Amino acid sequence: SEQNSYFIKNTRRIVPYRRIPHEATDEVHALRCDQLRIRMWEMGLIHDALLGLDEGTSYTNLNKSTPSLRQFAHQLHVHEPGSITFAGHSFGAASTVQFLKSVYYAGSPELSAMKKPLYAPSPKSSICRQVTSQNVTILLDLWCFPLLAEDCKPLFDLPLPVYANDPSAPGGSHLLAVESQDFFKWTEHLHVTARVLSPEPSRAGAPSI
Repeated sequence: SEQNSYFIKNTRRIVPYRRIPHEATDEVHALRCDQLRIRMWEMGLIHDALLGLDEGTSYTNLNKSTPSLRQFAHQLHVHEPGSITFAGHSFGAASTVQFLKSVYYAGSPELSAMKKPLYAPSPKSSICRQVTSQNVTILLDLWCFPLLAEDCKPLFDLPLPVYANDPSAPGGSHLLAVESQDFFKWTEHLHVTARVLSPEPSRAGAPSI
């Protein structure tokens, strides 16, 4: 209706791009952590939406030409714990690492001690039921800088869920990391990446890049 069109038009707003430096300062790390909080909140919403799609929930879009998503109802393998593959590129790969750890270790003493957690789902939530040691994890050109904020050190020191203290944990067989030439030749960063991908990321002392 004309009234609804007016309402939609007047609730739209532009979110300007915010350029953040790459210097390793406390201020820059805090800004990157804020970015991660937004990204991980969005990932949680996407997971809820996937469950809804499979359950037949009807979603609408401001773009009226968007095709219906009803074709996905009861077709998605998203309810069984450990069934969803988590993947990301660059900052997205960093978001994936922090998301999986924040969910898998939710409620643990290490994360409970964090002053400003990045993401703190209820241990009884659907996303906590989903993330187990079995989720396949794919990291492309993992950008480690966002992982190195001092406030997030408890997360860095915890291994990815695939290496969890669980007899059934698959380890590296469920973890794939691909580095492009530039990332591979960035030696200091490559060493930090190796620690993130290891079963004991805290073992070598404090990382920096």
